[in-house]
Amino acid sequence: RLAEDARVSAVFHAGLPTHPQRELIDRLAATGGGTAGGSMIAFRCAAGAEAAIAFCDAVRIIANAPSLGDVESLVILPRFTSHSNVSADAREEAGIGYDNVRLSIGLEYPEDLWADIDAALR
Repeated sequence: RLAEDARVSAVFHAGLPTHPQRELIDRLAATGGGTAGGSMIAFRCAAGAEAAIAFCDAVRIIANAPSLGDVESLVILPRFTSHSNVSADAREEAGIGYDNVRLSIGLEYPEDLWADIDAALR
């Protein structure tokens, strides 16, 4: 859904057909019994950096957290957390701009999460 949303300029997820290592991911998932892609998703807000901050402030189900990886869904802005010590040029080269949001999807009902994401993007 994010990849088709006009409010989002890019989506980074290993499960997308456009991921540069999709073939490897599929092969590893098949041998490990898992599913391709995992629960980590990053995206860029088309409206820019202020929209990314507003998104994180607006989510209600997804918790704003300093790190990722839990049974609950979490959101961070990498420029302020995991990549705060990386230069702006290096972040941009890696696809992590000021407008980048990172989600760790937990165990909540998918439609509830989408409703939260959709409302926050508005």
